Amino acid sequence: MRSARVVLLIIDIGAAFVIAAAFAWALRGAHRFPTEAAVYVTSVLALLLANATYVWRHPPD
Repeated sequence: MRSARVVLLIIDIGAAFVIAAAFAWALRGAHRFPTEAAVYVTSVLALLLANATYVWRHPPD
């Protein structure tokens, strides 16, 4: 069960990194994200971080 938690943690952190990198890359380009997109990206990153924290902190059943 611990290995599954580690895999989920790696997936969550990897997804958060990819989303943050894509967001930062797009901001450097010619297009500017509207405020709604920035709020959406921030909320998705917060959700992924919360999921990773939950998976890491809670012991397996």
